[in-house]
Amino acid sequence: MPYTLATFAGECYQFSSISLTHQEATQACSTMNSHLVDLKDEQQQPFLADKIAATSAASNWLATKSAPVAFFNSNGSPFSGPIQWSSSEPAEPCDLCVLLDSSDNYLAKTAPCTEQHNYVCQDDLKPCGQNVCQNGGNCTSCFDDSAAFCDCPDGFDGKTCEINIDECASNPCQNGGSCDDDINSYSCRCLTGFQGDHCESDMDWCSQVQCPPGWVCQDFTFYFQCVYPDPVTSRMAAYQCSSASCPDGMYCTEEGVASFSCKAKNVQEIKIIISRLLGQPEYLTTVDRWSFFKVRAVGSLSNMKVKATCESMGMRLPCHHTSGTEGCTYHWTSDCIPYDAGVSCYTHQVLSEKLCGTTHGYGSYCQPLDDTFVYCPSCWGDEGSAWGVDYETHTTGLHGKNYNNMYALCADIDDCFSSPCAHGTCTDGVASYTCSCENGWTGTNCDQDIDDCFSSPCVHGTCTDGVASYTCSCENGWTGNNCDQEIDECASNPCWLGGTCLDHVNGYSCVCPKDKTGKHCETGLFDGECYEFSTVAASHRDATLACSTNAGRLVDVKDDQLQRFLADKMAATSGVSNWLAMRSAPLQVYYSDGSQSSDSLQWLSEEPSSPLDLCVLLDSSNNYMARTAFCTEQHNYVCQSVVKPCAPNVCQNGGNCTSCFNVSFCDCPDGFDGRACEINIDECASSPCQNGGSCDDDINSYSCRCLNGFQGDHCESTPDWCAQDQCPFDWTCVDHLYYFSCVDPATANRMVPYQCSSASCPDDMYCTEEGVASFSCKAV
Repeated sequence: MPYTLATFAGECYQFSSISLTHQEATQACSTMNSHLVDLKDEQQQPFLADKIAATSAASNWLATKSAPVAFFNSNGSPFSGPIQWSSSEPAEPCDLCVLLDSSDNYLAKTAPCTEQHNYVCQDDLKPCGQNVCQNGGNCTSCFDDSAAFCDCPDGFDGKTCEINIDECASNPCQNGGSCDDDINSYSCRCLTGFQGDHCESDMDWCSQVQCPPGWVCQDFTFYFQCVYPDPVTSRMAAYQCSSASCPDGMYCTEEGVASFSCKAKNVQEIKIIISRLLGQPEYLTTVDRWSFFKVRAVGSLSNMKVKATCESMGMRLPCHHTSGTEGCTYHWTSDCIPYDAGVSCYTHQVLSEKLCGTTHGYGSYCQPLDDTFVYCPSCWGDEGSAWGVDYETHTTGLHGKNYNNMYALCADIDDCFSSPCAHGTCTDGVASYTCSCENGWTGTNCDQDIDDCFSSPCVHGTCTDGVASYTCSCENGWTGNNCDQEIDECASNPCWLGGTCLDHVNGYSCVCPKDKTGKHCETGLFDGECYEFSTVAASHRDATLACSTNAGRLVDVKDDQLQRFLADKMAATSGVSNWLAMRSAPLQVYYSDGSQSSDSLQWLSEEPSSPLDLCVLLDSSNNYMARTAFCTEQHNYVCQSVVKPCAPNVCQNGGNCTSCFNVSFCDCPDGFDGRACEINIDECASSPCQNGGSCDDDINSYSCRCLNGFQGDHCESTPDWCAQDQCPFDWTCVDHLYYFSCVDPATANRMVPYQCSSASCPDDMYCTEEGVASFSCKAV
């Protein structure tokens, strides 16, 4: 079986990567002489939650389960009926088991035991029969010694502690430095010219070389240049390079009348020269927040040379005396650092005690202090020598002017020690520091919050400044990161059951079909009953109360036609699961050994420890099949009420009035509409009369008055003038749509022109003579 192992508080846990029913999971654990996990203390649940999240991240069975449970209708009668259950829900009995729910921070939740979930097996942890752990690791095992665990010492890793952890894997050494791995540590070997624990600092030419007196040194990274500051008025001749112009290994180039440069032949030569000039500071120890180093000096060890060497490295100067306590100030000046060591007034003795555990011989018996010299004012009059020791001969009080290329004692204090950068990273400098600020912060100490609202980014809202961000609180009716998008309140389709949404400024309204009502058209009729679909979620108890205060009750589903009706309407309204009236009696849950569950298990907020009441809902995630859930969960719900006659009848124009949920419905006679049948439907609104005819509205009917020349119920046809023998005998009739004319075909036989008379045209039409042998009849 695929699994992941972990240990906690002397127990061994095996996390499955497959899903089984509760019964199958119980059997899988027992085949390894273990059991499904019993959760009996508060520390155990967070441990399991963390491990599950890091492995399958799915819900996992616990051993805890309930006894069978029965269900009842809203009136208390035992539930029976053709309701369609979800495939994972047995109709009877309805066994429940407990799992840690991955969708809600792994809090405990009940589910039907037939569901398939991952699971956790539990076994006692004991010493291994044979220690398989290397490098001093401690071995324990579980599940019949099928799994062994090694607790590795620092610096080792792996299943059997076989891996020496490579501390160099993160490349800690900078600027090309080489990393040497050790057990639980590492060290850096720096390229010449770089120094520090991580080779993080580089060479400063002008602090190590000397230009001619009065000349200015300019550092160009890989070489330096000496420039005379006023060549025009002061110099009579151009500078000429000599062997003394540059350090050994560098060549001189005349760059003009009053400047020259010193360069090396190649990068390797630069490294050799830097090494000769600088050397690598060697850390000794830390005393009273001061870190002490010995630094190679070039030339004799005078006080001035020791001071210049320390300053060139960006460090401070310790004196022969510490000046940290009373009586320790004789060989000390204000140029030197003050520190309090306690063990002695002498710097070499203080360092010797820290490094070698002895103050004997003023440091001459401590090898790390060999050939080191300290700044010593007032030593040997005006000689100006630094004070030193030699380890090989255990000699003290060496006069520095008599010794060349030895070590100067220097000190450096961490200016970042006080964490001055409030919201940034501190970089230590010479008697200074620099803050690199996090996003959203500025100022020397990164303590000033940048005002991200300065540009007024919120178009229709109020801006709240954050750290490298801002938040807009939008005015009503606006949305978007910058409150620049107008909200379409109808976009969420808030009007249900066929209602039409009208968008307004910061609001909407619903126009409902005549058999629906409510703010969202959520109340409607079906098969002599009235149903109201809630727009909010509530517990089963609160839903029951909400229905009863509205003269109704939670819906009882007692036939499959009703379930299909409710499913269709739920899908067309909220689209979420809805409570039904059915619920169970209280039940208890038990551990794997049959004992009753204690109060240590952390349940979901809606799951009471006891009693564990179950109610029935139509599950939107599974085609609105019936499913059980804790009655304290929040879900939408459906109220049901009997439709009854109104008292009094509020419907006008002979409408039939019925009511439910304190809401009236009017069944209007033909020709009337509106909530109270108050609207005489305008049958002329569709403009049924054609060809310019006028429409006269009536109750559930209309009539058309046609213009002359048109006829039919909708004035859809024109008269055939010539079909009625309107012209004199043997004359020809010509139909002109709105009138007709009569023409004598034998014009040549006429002796006199035709003259109109009252008999020439039908009533309401007048005659017009159109020539010798024709006339027309037109409407008045």
